[in-house]
Amino acid sequence: ILKGLLAVRHLLPEVDEHIKRGCDWLVGNMLPDGRLTTPTKAAWGDPRTCSEIIHIYCLSPLRDAGRSFNKPEYENAAEKILEYYLNNHSSEIENFSLLSHFYAYVMEGLVNMGRIDIAKKAMANIARYQKDDGSVPAYNDANWVCSTGLFQLAVTWLNLGDMEHGNRAFEYACKLQNKSGGWFGSYVHPDYPDEQNDYFPVSEISWVNKYFLDALYYKNLLTFNKSADSFLPYIDKDDGRYILIKEEIQRLNKKINGGGYNL
Repeated sequence: ILKGLLAVRHLLPEVDEHIKRGCDWLVGNMLPDGRLTTPTKAAWGDPRTCSEIIHIYCLSPLRDAGRSFNKPEYENAAEKILEYYLNNHSSEIENFSLLSHFYAYVMEGLVNMGRIDIAKKAMANIARYQKDDGSVPAYNDANWVCSTGLFQLAVTWLNLGDMEHGNRAFEYACKLQNKSGGWFGSYVHPDYPDEQNDYFPVSEISWVNKYFLDALYYKNLLTFNKSADSFLPYIDKDDGRYILIKEEIQRLNKKINGGGYNL
């Protein structure tokens, strides 16, 4: 929620007070040693599915809010919470330990907090689970896949500049798309048809679409950055290519807008 409110505060200044209240609530749940607690874990499932290391995902908006509102206590809390989990849950963080959806929250959180070194180490470990077809299992001892987790892992790989693993995960997840345009939460791997997938197997959940769009954005961004040096930084106005494009834009401008835009 804080990520979303921070993203729209330039459009809706009235959200600022709500951001601060959210941050105060987070800081109020931090114990003296940096551990972040939550009122209930009733919806978390078993410890193999989700654990409190996912709190790492909420730290970058806490830090960013501290910078935006000149509240160093927010920034300090974010760093203290991160250090607590890195110091006390390093094995769980660096090794594929949860449902891929929740584990990927941790990876994205590490990248957002600038801990690229740890994210790279953990993603190198999870790369060992990626099959030749690009799929990554939902759990470290399974073969069925979590569609959201695939797109989330693609986001992290692409953010780390790893186009090979990121593209493969992205393309496999895209192939799972239903005819409706949505995705179920999970799918059985075709090579292991007898396995039972249990993460929203027949429900088209919205957060898959969110992470598809994120992954597509970072895929395009990385592709551009890797090829940008091959393009000319400047083109002369007398260049025939420039003239052709300008003339085509002028034609469309006249057709659509009656020539209303000054080109």
